[in-house]
Amino acid sequence: MEVIKRDGRRVDFDINKIKVAVRKAYVEVYPDDLSYCEHLVENVSADVMEEINDYDFSEITIEQIQDIVESHLMPSDGKVAK
Repeated sequence: MEVIKRDGRRVDFDINKIKVAVRKAYVEVYPDDLSYCEHLVENVSADVMEEINDYDFSEITIEQIQDIVESHLMPSDGKVAK
């Protein structure tokens, strides 16, 4: 699957980039409490992969990925999602 970046470039999808982004967002909101971070990262990543696989995307925009990640983060932690 390819991801269409904001500048129009196409790159291969990499779930690790989502994991890094969620970790960074979590650390920004909760710099002194990392106990829940990895649990959140793994859950959100699994949910995102499931949704992407359900729709069988051959390509997806970065904005679509962002919306999916935010929708899965909101129920667990709205601060990190924003």
